[in-house]
Amino acid sequence: MLKLFYNLSIYTKLTLALLSSVLMVSLALLLFLQSSVNSFDSYLQNIDALLMQEVVTELETHYADSGEEGSWDFLNGDLARWITQQRRNLRGSEPSRNASQNGTPGFREPPQNGPQTRFPGESNANRPAPPPNQSFESRLTLRNPTGDIEMGNTQVVEPEQVLPLYHEGELIGQLELLPFDNEGRSPTPGGQGFGANRDTGIFALTGYGSDPDSRNRFLTGQTRIFLGLMLISITVILLLGLPLANYFNRRIKHLYNGATLLSQGDYSHRIKVDGQDELARLSTTFNYLADVLQKNRDSQQVWMSNISHELRTPLGLLKGELEAIQDGIRQPDKDEIAMLWNEVEQINRLVNDLFILSLSDLGALDYHKEEVELGDILKEAVAAFQEIARQHSLNLHLDIAALGNVNIFADRQRLLQLLFNLIQNSTKYTAKGGEIAVKGSCTNKVLSITISDSAPNVTQAQLPLLFERLYRVEQSRNRTTGGAGLGLSICKTIVEAHHGTIEAKHSELGGISIIIQFPIQS
Repeated sequence: MLKLFYNLSIYTKLTLALLSSVLMVSLALLLFLQSSVNSFDSYLQNIDALLMQEVVTELETHYADSGEEGSWDFLNGDLARWITQQRRNLRGSEPSRNASQNGTPGFREPPQNGPQTRFPGESNANRPAPPPNQSFESRLTLRNPTGDIEMGNTQVVEPEQVLPLYHEGELIGQLELLPFDNEGRSPTPGGQGFGANRDTGIFALTGYGSDPDSRNRFLTGQTRIFLGLMLISITVILLLGLPLANYFNRRIKHLYNGATLLSQGDYSHRIKVDGQDELARLSTTFNYLADVLQKNRDSQQVWMSNISHELRTPLGLLKGELEAIQDGIRQPDKDEIAMLWNEVEQINRLVNDLFILSLSDLGALDYHKEEVELGDILKEAVAAFQEIARQHSLNLHLDIAALGNVNIFADRQRLLQLLFNLIQNSTKYTAKGGEIAVKGSCTNKVLSITISDSAPNVTQAQLPLLFERLYRVEQSRNRTTGGAGLGLSICKTIVEAHHGTIEAKHSELGGISIIIQFPIQS
């Protein structure tokens, strides 16, 4: 069952969840209704007990006032009619027996114009009167001290309530309240005369009905409320829940369709972002993923195109030269072999650079770090290119006055490779008669290395592109000076492996400044 639920669509799951919520609320309301009915039954029993106590108080009082001990003649053989007559005698007069000697309340005159108790969905005007055989009086039985029936209902059934009657401390009888039968009627009255209309009996005095008809009307009212709430809940689901489920289902379908297109290689598809909820954030992330994948594919295509070009050119030249030697057009002399060697060396450098970058991408590029003095490394790198700079008529100088004897935890050989690549670029691309300045400094727990050169320069837009793989500024870089556009990418890889940063800016000397910064580990 659980597996089947997991296989359902989001729309179906939301619909089932809403319907389940309504059913659970309906069940709770049903239990509440049952509890209310039980509470109402207890309430009616309490009313019966109160009325019984009132009748007992009046009977004991009139028995004492009659002066005839052991006689119930003042009832004239009809208990119910006597109770009705007592109520009529109280109407319009000052109630003299609102309380008995023991403090039990007496008969109460009903309000003539006040609000009457009514059940949900009905008014006082249209509330039906109970049948005569469902009145409170019709259920009363008066017995003498020996247990014989004096008057009232003569049916032999188990009474619901029994109250004794006393006079001067002696038992004079007992009053019994009989239950209703299974059809909601009072027990058979046995020919006694009972109240003939709704205005008779204590029922009219209280405004409450202690009979099954009142219970059924109460239950009917509660059932109407229950059904109304269920109808409202289902209507809310139809009007709000289902459109809401359809709205989320539609947005999820858009994400699903977009993911399908993405898996098929269509990286141009974008999802419209609505709102700021979780699905909106997921759509934003999806669009970002599509942008990254599209850029990676475009970069891969450019990468493959540039690699093919970089390898095809020297290989084509080698092939042409070797064919010329085979055909006797060229002689395999010293100069020809040197030229072929240079082409092979260029291919070898390109392959080595690609290998270094691939290892870096895989996280497999080895670094053997140790405490080294940065000033010594700068001196060694600059000294290695002094002769080359002199051959290109360049002034190469080093300034490490602001550096001091600072050590850095780094791979010495990788730092030398970094500096060699940067200084070599400057010697290749700086015009003759120019200047190359290498400066080291240490401020605010940061080690800085700046390599600046003079003209030529690049545009501001080209500066952040210099570290991209296979990017070359065509105006200054060509195969005559060499370079495949991988040197600065390798430099960036080495710097980042040492938790540093590298950036390119315009130099005060008129060319480019490469600024490298390493954090000093405390």
